[in-house]
Amino acid sequence: MKFSRIAAAVTTAALAPAVLIASPAFAAGTDAPAQGNQPAPTTPDRTAPGQADEDRKTILAIINHPMASEYMKEAGHKAIADGPQAMRKFIETDQHRIRVDDYRIVLLRLLPDAGPGLKRGINEILDSATKAEQLRHFYEVTQHELRDDDNKVAISRLIGTGGPAVKEAAKKALESSPAGRAEFLKTGRYRAQASDDLVELARIDEG
Repeated sequence: MKFSRIAAAVTTAALAPAVLIASPAFAAGTDAPAQGNQPAPTTPDRTAPGQADEDRKTILAIINHPMASEYMKEAGHKAIADGPQAMRKFIETDQHRIRVDDYRIVLLRLLPDAGPGLKRGINEILDSATKAEQLRHFYEVTQHELRDDDNKVAISRLIGTGGPAVKEAAKKALESSPAGRAEFLKTGRYRAQASDDLVELARIDEG
């Protein structure tokens, strides 16, 4: 794993928060060679007819995906330039290794804004996962589940400490959807707090 590349990406993320992407930078292709792409012969002069063209198309599909990382693009272009054996190696090995690194970078970028449960989950998956499919599942599924759990905890605390309007809004949010809970913590809690503040100000004025 290229720690210098990961460290640079995390430093960049700290200076400018990363925008969460709908799918990781390496979503193009699968974690296995494209169907019909069999391992190349061990000697360059025995490459199957047409195999190099198919491999080139496969690599271009990977690196031309809108979310392909710059490192993935660079490695893909180099493989094409280096010839049939390099292209086969990229398809069978290199793209998967790069994809693992890319997923690790994306997960590290989630840490600054993560709640306690999500942070713990990210650290655990980074310590244990060795395959891109494990990291992809965490990014696409598990992180959202953990984030919602953190939101539920935060809303429950507001129910215990907030004013009447905050408590009522928090109870409704707790029973809503993950998106509803996230929206409440982002904006709804402050609207409810403003209502409580107005009531308190009116009470003070009357006094």
